[in-house]
Amino acid sequence: MSQYFDKDFIKFFLGFAAIISVSLMIIFATRFYEKKSSASGDNAASAIQATIKN
Repeated sequence: MSQYFDKDFIKFFLGFAAIISVSLMIIFATRFYEKKSSASGDNAASAIQATIKN
């Protein structure tokens, strides 16, 4: 089975998986930050939410 997988495939697959995982971490971090800032009731967060809704 290992003869079908060369080292280049594994490197590309790991690179692709790393890009996907970093992207998901950034998405979840921004969602967490938005949730946290909207819960605190900042005026800046309200302005950002008003801009996004329009």
